[in-house]
Amino acid sequence: MPTQQPGGDGVRLALTIGNDVMAAIVAERFNPKWNRATASPFYTNSYQQDYPQLGLVDIGWGEDVDKVDINNTAMPKPTNAGTAGGGMIWRRQLSRTSLATWPVNQICWMYNQDMNFGVWPGNGVAFNPQLTTSPIVQNPLMTMIDANRNLLIVAGQPLTAAQTTVASPAPAGVVPTYGQIGAGGLVTLFVEAAAPPAWLVPGINITVTVSDPNLRPYTPVEVTSTATGYVIGGHTYYGFSYVLAGAPITAQEAVTATAAQYVGAPLLPSGAAEGTTFNDGTVTWVVVGAMSQGFRVSPLPNASGPVYQITPYYQMLLEPMETLQSFINPIPDDQKYVFQEGVEWMCKKGSPNPADRAEAMKMWPLWLKSLEGLLKQNDREPDAYGAIPGSSVVESVYGWRRNPQDPGQPY
Repeated sequence: MPTQQPGGDGVRLALTIGNDVMAAIVAERFNPKWNRATASPFYTNSYQQDYPQLGLVDIGWGEDVDKVDINNTAMPKPTNAGTAGGGMIWRRQLSRTSLATWPVNQICWMYNQDMNFGVWPGNGVAFNPQLTTSPIVQNPLMTMIDANRNLLIVAGQPLTAAQTTVASPAPAGVVPTYGQIGAGGLVTLFVEAAAPPAWLVPGINITVTVSDPNLRPYTPVEVTSTATGYVIGGHTYYGFSYVLAGAPITAQEAVTATAAQYVGAPLLPSGAAEGTTFNDGTVTWVVVGAMSQGFRVSPLPNASGPVYQITPYYQMLLEPMETLQSFINPIPDDQKYVFQEGVEWMCKKGSPNPADRAEAMKMWPLWLKSLEGLLKQNDREPDAYGAIPGSSVVESVYGWRRNPQDPGQPY
């Protein structure tokens, strides 16, 4: 048996066989219900085409989509309406577009790193509610890339109340308990604390105003914190240092300083882990992974609505086996025989016996063909189809635009 081979390779070979058989089954083009997953709904935003997702890594290919006019007060809420054929169409790829019309009707998945991100909208900018009975107000993009190339999205979507950015989440008037200027103008400032203060996130810009006993007129400067801990006289201090350009300092002297609120866009350390958050006033940004998956829609949502709740359904990628105790998820019990037969023939393909290998080379293609039986076992329900005319059945009432919307004029 493959698990009994010497050299510690038995388990690895057995898992390789199991994963190869699983891949052969899951790779079939038929969309079995047992391999279907539902992504968390996302909500359209003003002029935003790309919607990076947090921790979504198992999309194989898109299968279906639900689109709900979520703020509509009608009962039932309009669902999969306003598009030729209803719902949305999955595409392998969608290009960026500046066309903003109603409604969005196409979707594709992409890796977050390949999506288009916005920028920090600035200080005092409101992100308006997405779920609201009031008229929708235009929003800035809910994605950005910080100066260290971290990919960020606004957390907690859909927003149910307005949230506002501020120039600085750092507390105002933080006064270090220790400071000095060394020869040559090296300024070192510390705050006594058991742990790094929240405003000393590495890389954050802090505006510092320095004063000394001689009342030299130092200009406030922007420095970059390091959040490095120091122990002085048995006390732990956290702080930062920088060279005060042009300072007429020839010897060390004590100073006091105020680290005021920093001004600038959210900034996290380079390579921040997915899920890391940054509080920006009442707005919270969260890091999304570059290789996690998200969605692109087309055309662009309009500036002021409606807001669509979009729920994608998809076929999952293979769930790899990592130990001999792994389950053969997501294959159901009544279809496990196909997996067992595949493993048996794959084992014979690796047998040292020439007769076993020859038999396996004949039977393996037959096993692959037998997967058609698995497809038929699952394919017992008819799909829903509709017939849509290629052109309007009524005369145009909007000049060059057809009415109603149809495949010939989807926008």
